[in-house]
Amino acid sequence: MPTTSPLSTVVLDIPAPPARTLIPVIVEVPEPPPPPPAPPARARETPVARPAPTQPSAAAAPAPATEPTAVLQTSANVVLMEQRTTQVLASAQKDLDRLRPATLSANARASYDQARGFIKMAQDALKIKNYMYAEQLANKAADVAALLVK
Repeated sequence: MPTTSPLSTVVLDIPAPPARTLIPVIVEVPEPPPPPPAPPARARETPVARPAPTQPSAAAAPAPATEPTAVLQTSANVVLMEQRTTQVLASAQKDLDRLRPATLSANARASYDQARGFIKMAQDALKIKNYMYAEQLANKAADVAALLVK
């Protein structure tokens, strides 16, 4: 009597992989830049004392003033963002003006100084037209000031 094992092996018939499709790739190799021209050979000169120039050369003249470059704006309506930031800053400043720093505890005084710092940084960011950063700083100042007033 043949013995059968409780586990029998089943062999699966694995299909062959699909045929490969070759796609030609054209790679353009750029030409190397031409070598820089060699400096002209100088004849050997004997040192000659030259008088100092009395007028400054054109190379030493300061460059003419150029117009400031345009600031890249990341928002479609920067005027609205600037107005909103200015309003939030005014609200934060109003809240801070209601407080007397001398009567605040050490932690509250630190928060008061932090809010004033946020207001100053937001105003500086508005001057350089960084409206996104100014708005974030104004919101932080308003949050800290509102917590101090409570």
